[in-house]
Formats: sequence, structure tokens, C-alpha cells
Amino acid sequence: MQSDVEDDSEREGGGGGILLGFSEEPEAPRFLLRHFFPSKIGGQPAWLDPIRLPTNEDNQTKCCGCGGPLSFLLQLYCPINLKDECFHRTLYVFTCTKEECLRKNLGVTVLRCQLRRKNPYYGYHPCEDDQEQPVLAPGQKCEPPQTGFLGPWAESELVTDEEPRDDAGEAQEGESNESELDRLARQYGGMVVGRGGGEGEDMALGEEGQDDEGDIDLNEMDENGDEEWAKFRKRLSRAPSQCVRYCGDPEGGEPEDGEDRVPLWPSSSNLPGEIPKCELCGEPRKFEFQVLPQVLYYAGVDSGLPDDLDFTTIAVYTCTCDVWGGQGSAYAREFAWTHCNG
Repeated sequence: MQSDVEDDSEREGGGGGILLGFSEEPEAPRFLLRHFFPSKIGGQPAWLDPIRLPTNEDNQTKCCGCGGPLSFLLQLYCPINLKDECFHRTLYVFTCTKEECLRKNLGVTVLRCQLRRKNPYYGYHPCEDDQEQPVLAPGQKCEPPQTGFLGPWAESELVTDEEPRDDAGEAQEGESNESELDRLARQYGGMVVGRGGGEGEDMALGEEGQDDEGDIDLNEMDENGDEEWAKFRKRLSRAPSQCVRYCGDPEGGEPEDGEDRVPLWPSSSNLPGEIPKCELCGEPRKFEFQVLPQVLYYAGVDSGLPDDLDFTTIAVYTCTCDVWGGQGSAYAREFAWTHCNG
């Protein structure tokens, strides 16, 4: 997961650790436009291919549950260094806000677009930092391209850092971590996951797991709680404001720490079964990243409003193939599993 394009020498030997995405204000608005290949939350999509856009004919622009419009949530720029066909590669996450669609795993659409280094839209080398607007592509009428996706949420840049090892994040940040956890708990105090201790019991972030002063102790294990929830809370406590966990390998191979590159689930219930293979090439998809509920805060989503976006995590499984099957769109649909409250 990268925020800009580097020369070959800089792209070799990408880091092997899990990357975390954090919301930050961009240095300048232009850095969120497509010619800087951004990773970002909210606003309008920065389309990698500005001509062959997602289409209704390919069932890419409407919710698969209710048929309503989808809203743009975020995009990740995640090229694969050793594959020329993935020199530029961006993944886009769109959502329906209706709870019923999300709970049926029909309300999230993930699209993948990738380009070779030599392509009709971008130069062989990165553009200059002061270039305000992308160059219009051959046949492109306007910038940004107009699509039917909604863009209701606050825009910010997604910047990355490697996940701290063990409890290093807590040791380094100390009280600032506790403050961040407390704020997130207040924002998402209604998020609950089923406990293993009995039917109808719930454990909510910000209720159990607080000490006498009101600070959250995410390392405190509830003996009667869900084991997955305990692991989820403990792992996220290393960097509480993370919005995305990126577990893909920038080299396109099998990472040495593969056992660790799996989704963090808030509960042991409502987990996916067999992940469908890529419809274009027939190869298995791999888990690449997950979206965490902290993104809702930074996007300005009001979790108190009915039918406003709400989930506990979205796990995304992708392919890297360069097979498009004659589609009019340059965007391939990937698989996402939505885990919701309750």
C-alpha cells in the first residue's frame, strides 16, 4: 500500500510487515487527485483509469441488495513491484448504507484497477510535485470523470506505517493511546459482538473493559467473552487510530509471516466460508486488507443516524490477474466480507 509512484530502485524490496493506514490531512488538495495515485478516505474516487469507468452493465455501480446507489468509502494504491501488469494498482471500496444490505453481505462492492507502467494515461516517471491537475487522457471530456457513485463523506489522505511489534505502540505512545481509545469507544460505544457465555449477552466497546477512571483497558481479558473479540481488541491497541490493515505482499509472493496475514475478526460468529475464486482467471483470491470501524469516525459518519453506515470490519480478498474478459470497464469486481454489529 503506497501513496505515490517511485522509480524502480525505490520500489524494490518492499517492507515485509503489516501496514496500517491512518487518516491525515493532505499536504495539499492536489495530492488526492489521480495523477498522484493516492490512498484516501471519502470525497470522490480518484479513478486510475479515467476512461473505462465502472458501468451498470457490469453490475458495478449499484448495491447488490437493494439496487440503490453506492457511496465511495476509500481507495488504496497498492502496486505489486514484480508484476509489470500491476505497476499501478488501486482498490476501491464502495458501500450501501442500509443495514439490511450490509448484514446480508450484499452492501459492499470492491473494484480493482491496474495498469502497466507504459500506459495511455500517465508518464513513465512520476509527475512533478507542483502539478495541480492530471493531464486529460485521450477521449476524456472532463476531470474528474463523472460517475453515479455518491461521495458524502469527509475526505482525508491514508498514510501508512508498519504495525508496531507486540505492545511497542502502547509503550511508545503511553497516555495518548489511552486517550485515543477512549474517544473511539465513546464514538462506537454501540458496537457489540456476541459473547460466548450465553444467548442474548453482549459485550460493548466502551462499557465492559473500562477501568474505574473510564479509560479502556484493551488488554484485560474477559473470561466469559469471545476469544476473537479479545484478540481483536488487544491487537488494535498497538495503534488504536488505524483505519486499514494491509496484509498483502508488495512483491506478489507468499510472505514469510503468512500465518499473521489473516483478518482480525471482532467475533467468532458470522465468518466467511469458502472464498470464491476470481471470476476472470479462476485462481483463488487472497486476503489483502481489512477496513476497520475507526474509518467511520474520520469519514464523519454519524453512527447515531438510522441507515447510516455501520460495520465492525470489512475483509477484502483480491486477485492480481490481467484478464478482463472483454468487459467495457477496466475495473474488476473483488470479494468483500462485511462483519456487522450484534
